[in-house]
Amino acid sequence: MSGTPPLLAGLHHVTFGVPDLEDACLWFQRVFRAERQAELDHVDHHGRLSAVILRIPGIPLPVQLLKSADEAWQRVQAISLSAPDGAALRAWIDRLDELGVEHDPISPRLSGEAFDLRTPAGARIRVYAPPT
Repeated sequence: MSGTPPLLAGLHHVTFGVPDLEDACLWFQRVFRAERQAELDHVDHHGRLSAVILRIPGIPLPVQLLKSADEAWQRVQAISLSAPDGAALRAWIDRLDELGVEHDPISPRLSGEAFDLRTPAGARIRVYAPPT
């Protein structure tokens, strides 16, 4: 099969596998001021909540928290977010310190500078700022 693939329109959402939906939702709300979109809650065929959708200020796509008991699946997620500049990175570090959320220090990268933090389930979130 050859030829040009059909066009894509962008990313639809990002999913994090989590062992506890309530704890994960609270963490994202506390750290990122995420807002749960309850009308988009996912319920399995037994009527149990299986996923929630969050909106995070400044992120144009939704974040899905998917209840998963598979620890290997929970560990493989990673997302990189973009901050406008180094001052915003430092403001994030201050906020995380105030909240008592563990994170790595800001360090230089090929495409600017960044730091990492991990969700309670262990997924990596990297926050980049462009070079100054």
